[in-house]
Amino acid sequence: GEGIYLNTICLYPVIDTSSLVSIEIKNDKSEFAFIRTWNKDSGKYEMKLEGHENLTYDDTAYAYLIAYVCTPSSVDNEPIRDLTDEDMRQFGVTEDTCLATYKITYEDENGELKSHTVRLGEKAASSTVTYYVALEGRNSVYRMLDGVEQSLLLSIEEYVSPKIYGKFGNSSD
Repeated sequence: GEGIYLNTICLYPVIDTSSLVSIEIKNDKSEFAFIRTWNKDSGKYEMKLEGHENLTYDDTAYAYLIAYVCTPSSVDNEPIRDLTDEDMRQFGVTEDTCLATYKITYEDENGELKSHTVRLGEKAASSTVTYYVALEGRNSVYRMLDGVEQSLLLSIEEYVSPKIYGKFGNSSD
């Protein structure tokens, strides 16, 4: 179900970052995942880019992503509910019309794995700072604050630290 955070409605309950297992992102630039890995040197879990565990990633972009996916709060008191598939298409939140999707997997308080998949739709009408989003399996649309340009719409190359890759993914010295 939905959650509440600071008197605002959330797509799902707020997720503690320490319980994260993975964040999978798919957009028109790339498809990649941050996964929880054990760091034997530090003795704790860290989130790493799957398949690129030895590379560092941009802390600012990752911070935007974590804020967006762990606290998925709507700017409205109520979502737009009970929509038809055609209505969902108009908001750009269907599988074939969305700008991006993310799937967040985490351990709940009982240690059981849970996940949520969210589709990012069009920018909201009459707004330059909110996007329509929908939780897979729910025929409701929410408006969430911008932050997607700095997180969900980035390519994997844009996440990798500029010290390792140039701005557009070219090797740098």
